[in-house]
Amino acid sequence: MAQASLLACEGLAGVSLVPTAASKKMMLSQIASKQAENGERAGSPDVLRCSSQVVVVEQNGSFQVKIPKNFVCEHCFGAFRSSYHLKRHILIHTGEKPFECDICDMRFIQKYHLERHKRVHSGEKPYQCERCHQCFSRTDRLLRHKRMCQGCQSKTSDGQFSL
Repeated sequence: MAQASLLACEGLAGVSLVPTAASKKMMLSQIASKQAENGERAGSPDVLRCSSQVVVVEQNGSFQVKIPKNFVCEHCFGAFRSSYHLKRHILIHTGEKPFECDICDMRFIQKYHLERHKRVHSGEKPYQCERCHQCFSRTDRLLRHKRMCQGCQSKTSDGQFSL
């Protein structure tokens, strides 16, 4: 039986053993073969389960076992912890967007993205900068603003701007 090749990747937390792209393909075919031998079926044509775990070896010799990501995308070999996350990811490859705005007919992959989009129509801006009191409809826009707002003017109690 062929062996899967692993790359040793040194990062901030230590050294991780990561399968190469070629070994991922080989692992997928081996997993599919084992499932067929055992009479198992994946949840859908795009779902394959594997039982491998990632072990991170720290520089001091200690190691940590990461939660296995047992659901592998056949399109890009991305790995996910649950079938829900894999199925949501597969929408990227299929182009399907099941959530539609009833006002402008824009479509979205995730319900959360639709709910966030609806604030464009309602004008709701629930996120506010504590320094200058500017409001935003999205948290990511507020966070981007905060990074640039370190020295921005802030309003005083009488509505005037001060530095």
